[in-house]
Amino acid sequence: MPYVIELRNDRLDLRMPSGCPYCMRRDADDSIETRYSKPLAIVPSPVVVMLSREARFRFPACRNCASQVRWLGKLAPPIAIVPAVLLVAAAMFHWPRPDLFLYVAIGCGLIAAGMLVARQLRIRRFRVGYQGGDITLLYAGSRAFAEEFAQLNHVPMRHRWFVFRLF
Repeated sequence: MPYVIELRNDRLDLRMPSGCPYCMRRDADDSIETRYSKPLAIVPSPVVVMLSREARFRFPACRNCASQVRWLGKLAPPIAIVPAVLLVAAAMFHWPRPDLFLYVAIGCGLIAAGMLVARQLRIRRFRVGYQGGDITLLYAGSRAFAEEFAQLNHVPMRHRWFVFRLF
């Protein structure tokens, strides 16, 4: 249930509340980079090409949340890839017990998927939900943070039960 904050794109500066928007416990002394992608068009050709607008945003966060997001994003791919490579090597070089490598690869893949899900859930607590035209919508998971942000910047904040974004 996100809280939606409307911002006009003609604003030059934003004031952020002092707390971390992700955990709401500590002062924000670090930052988390989030990406926003909006598909603009699909170009028909022999190979389908999708044109999109990419943007990166840095939001303040506490040191704990920022390091968790960073480390979960860096550790999850190797945890999933290394056992899969060992599984392929076991099959190619006829190592004994290749089924053991299969179980390890599946287990590590599930652990890596869990790490990436935890990372995404952390990032989704405060993010850019829509950017287009002359308006940007920020989605916040915490009502207290959203209200404080809206009061500091004199912008409207609304509660939405469901927010769907097709594109």
